[in-house]
Amino acid sequence: MPWETSDPEIQVTFLDADDGIALDEQLEEPKLDLALLRRLPAIPLFADMPEGAFFELTTRMRTLRFAAGDVVAREGDPPGSLFVVIDGSVMVKVGDDEVINRLGEGDVFGEMSLLLDGPRRASIVADSSLEIFELDRELLNDVIDRYPAVADVLARLVKSRLVDLLLATAPIFTPFDGPSRRDLVRRFELREVAPGTRLITEGLPGDGLYVVVSGSFEVRRGDELVLARLVAGDVFGEISLLTHGEAVATVEALAPSMVLRLPRRGFQETIVLYPPVLEHIAQLAAERGATEGASDGSLVFT
Repeated sequence: MPWETSDPEIQVTFLDADDGIALDEQLEEPKLDLALLRRLPAIPLFADMPEGAFFELTTRMRTLRFAAGDVVAREGDPPGSLFVVIDGSVMVKVGDDEVINRLGEGDVFGEMSLLLDGPRRASIVADSSLEIFELDRELLNDVIDRYPAVADVLARLVKSRLVDLLLATAPIFTPFDGPSRRDLVRRFELREVAPGTRLITEGLPGDGLYVVVSGSFEVRRGDELVLARLVAGDVFGEISLLTHGEAVATVEALAPSMVLRLPRRGFQETIVLYPPVLEHIAQLAAERGATEGASDGSLVFT
């Protein structure tokens, strides 16, 4: 069932099928004491919700408890529910048990796979004894039906989490520690991109360095020669900045997307202050340059 939000980049869709993860053994009926109820409005998920939506969610959501080491959700599983950490903490793991984040009281997980209607992007493992609230798809369907503003609240959460995931996994950001990474990303602008939008145009100077947050882009030379498709974590626009010349390919959005953009005016200062950024894009440019003249047309200079 689709829900329109004021955000053109995220269409909130909840399927009617019950494909949530099996957590029956951890379920308890809601038992919200007054002290806990008073704390809930401070949690970002609930802070901006209409009063009626807040009341309905808090009276219908379920409580789950886990022991340290329990797997709450697995990477690749189908979407099912959104969760809020009430007590304890969890590890966010991708791939071969690489811990990319830890979440604690008030943090939310499960929202990206649920709202973007895709498989779970990470595994969630209890880092300690854990108590969480579960908001399943049926409950969210009902509440959004009566309070459409809830869809916008969830969309904002998804945007924030997508950027967090990018910072933890994209090679351009991973050389830095947490504080340096946060300082670096402040130099970028978060931009939403509609399908068909050109961010780089062949023959014109590029206006910045781009990192794909979500969605997909096509790299094209001329009107028909497709050189590459770019997805989350990919970088483009570096050649024009490094050479102070024109872009040799066009980059166009194929789907609703988000990018981080480092404007041209701030590029030189950034690579001086953060040398690993220059190292990464110089290596990327060299790798792309090595494909020039390849028979498969795989050059992806921008």
